[in-house]
Amino acid sequence: MRLSSKLVGLVAAMLISSLLLAGSIILYGRSVAQVSATHETRQKSILLADEIRQSSDDLTRLGRTYVVTGKAAYKRQYQSILDIRSGRAPRPEEYHRIYWDFVAAGVAKPRPDGETVSMPDLMKRLGFSQREYDMLAESVRNSDGLVQLEVEAMNLVEGKDSTGQPLAQPDGVRDRNRAIDLVHSDAYHAFKAQIMKPLDGFYGLMQARTDAAVATDEARAHLYFTVVVAALTATVASFLALG
Repeated sequence: MRLSSKLVGLVAAMLISSLLLAGSIILYGRSVAQVSATHETRQKSILLADEIRQSSDDLTRLGRTYVVTGKAAYKRQYQSILDIRSGRAPRPEEYHRIYWDFVAAGVAKPRPDGETVSMPDLMKRLGFSQREYDMLAESVRNSDGLVQLEVEAMNLVEGKDSTGQPLAQPDGVRDRNRAIDLVHSDAYHAFKAQIMKPLDGFYGLMQARTDAAVATDEARAHLYFTVVVAALTATVASFLALG
């Protein structure tokens, strides 16, 4: 082969391998970013599910405390949790951190308010599958059922029936004891179990889906990394041959 032909061939090979190297580096960078994004989405999904569980526990604690003490502050906090969950009130920033334990103790809000968004909208943003969405939605609905029982107990403390109408013959001691019995009854604990059952199922579905997504993204990143190494090797080899 003539020297000029060799020169043209080697230059062409070096250019092609260089372009392939540049392209594979870009694709590898994107795939690594996608792996990070998948991990972040999984973390946010877990935090959102934990929020449903934590908000149910906070409602239980505040509702029971109000029934025993009758202090209006606990009922206001109770209602605030419901308003935040339904999107009627702004969510505190970093809401997954400790919040209502501080407020209930009389400490100022640990973090400022953030975006106003409902729980279903947050689920949609995170790209839950329909089954995952349905399970979390069922957990929220069951939590709302427990809320009705808690509201009935709080109404009794205020001398009202389950619909909020004044009792025909109110009795402070009797009605408070009835309210306390309601929020510690077998039906109450059955409601709590109904809240947690679909939530537990959600954890399993979400973990399986996100594990598969992470595995796919990591395999793609590994493939692009292999192409980067191969293209780099070809580029260096053609450069040395040209020299």
